[in-house]
Amino acid sequence: MTGDKTYFTSLENYNGDIVTFGDGSLARLKGKGSITILGCPKLDEVLYVEGLKTNLLSIVKCVTKTIGTMYKTLAQKARLQ
Repeated sequence: MTGDKTYFTSLENYNGDIVTFGDGSLARLKGKGSITILGCPKLDEVLYVEGLKTNLLSIVKCVTKTIGTMYKTLAQKARLQ
């Protein structure tokens, strides 16, 4: 989740859900897209929240994606042998 539109390689407008933060403040989701960070896997379904001052990253989502990618790669290699 980020408040900076310039990070996105693709961004679709998304007007709807409201996010509640730990301090009780609320923010509306304005978009959803993809971000590419040098040296990291592409991040999909990243939420854009206008005015968000700090980026938030779900480690669980990143690890799940990485494990899924590793599994697919291993499965493809096994089929080639």
